[in-house]
Amino acid sequence: MIKIILKAIAALGGVLTIFIAHIAMVNFLPFPINRINLIYMALVWLVISKGTTSAIWLALVLSFLTEIFSSTPFGVNMAALILSLIFLDWFLLTIFTNHSWYMVFFSGLVGFISYRALGIIFLILAALMSHGAISLNYRLITDFLLEAALTSLALALTYLIASLFKNRFNPNYITLKGRL
Repeated sequence: MIKIILKAIAALGGVLTIFIAHIAMVNFLPFPINRINLIYMALVWLVISKGTTSAIWLALVLSFLTEIFSSTPFGVNMAALILSLIFLDWFLLTIFTNHSWYMVFFSGLVGFISYRALGIIFLILAALMSHGAISLNYRLITDFLLEAALTSLALALTYLIASLFKNRFNPNYITLKGRL
């Protein structure tokens, strides 16, 4: 019982740490670096390293926290984030089965682009239902692509650094283990 309570406290502490670090990164770091979406990067890292189940539950809590501070209609970012993580897990299981740094980069890029595309689709649907107007211009798309590229690059660098210290992320260790 105490072990479950300690796991829950650790998960809540991790969620709050990621959320506060993301807010601090967006507000205090200079332009190119503040576009890295630390929340999405952490959740993709969980999908790659642990699996979907823990990432989806943490995504639910993190996306609820971001919805509180967002100007979009409630639930748009939450639905886009959870659906893109489910899509990314399917993508990692069926298409990008090799866990190397460039596959982590491309899966992060595909997952983040699907996250932003779903967010735009849900915003358009919310605007249609409320008879509101939405303005999509080239600046929004270029900002999303820059954010996707920087987040994927940071994810790939994190994977490269982790592969130096953990054998689980090193593809050479996996192939050597199969030969022994």
